Amino acid sequence: MHRMPIGRIHFEDLGGHAFERIVYAYLAYTTEWELSWLGESGSDGGRDIWGIMPPSPLEESPKTVCVFCANYRSLDKQKLEEDFRSLDMRVNARPDHLMVFCGGKVSNTVRDHASTLAAKRGIKLIRIVSGAEFETELRTRARAAYDDLVAGKAGCENSKVTLLA
Repeated sequence: MHRMPIGRIHFEDLGGHAFERIVYAYLAYTTEWELSWLGESGSDGGRDIWGIMPPSPLEESPKTVCVFCANYRSLDKQKLEEDFRSLDMRVNARPDHLMVFCGGKVSNTVRDHASTLAAKRGIKLIRIVSGAEFETELRTRARAAYDDLVAGKAGCENSKVTLLA
């Protein structure tokens, strides 16, 4: 039996907006959140993704989630601090939860720093997703998004989202 190696996704070859589109599509496929973009407010001119999470059976109201997209080879503390500062400047836009999707590596030190920055603001950090983790989740949990946006198989039959260039 001939086995074909699975090559990794080279997120570093994508521009910031293309990476954001893949994260948005992934969330559209894997969550029941109502998603929207929030301007080009990131420290690097990028857009944050905002979602409204339906309430759990124990909650009375929906929760908001902000998703930072950082297509960096290695996420660092400085990038996190810049994005948190941009979040601080928003009036009446404090999310209940935060996720960070990265295109590259994330050290444990940076993960801990993100938790500290979020906790100082009263935000629950859901998780930080490294490039390798994101790649695995794209291939296993959102294959149609992967086929549509990464592998270039346009017109996938199971597509839930259409993104324009």
